Amino acid sequence: MKACIDALVAQEAKLMQAISLVKHVNISNGKLNLMAANGDTLLVLTKHSG
Repeated sequence: MKACIDALVAQEAKLMQAISLVKHVNISNGKLNLMAANGDTLLVLTKHSG
């Protein structure tokens, strides 16, 4: 159980770090692309259907 919690904490830390680097966003083909200042894609978010 502890390993699962540790994995979620690590995932959250990576997500928060990536979000702090977002400088540009764009929507393409129903996906929200979060990008760094240099244009690198940091995160791609999609709507969960279900």
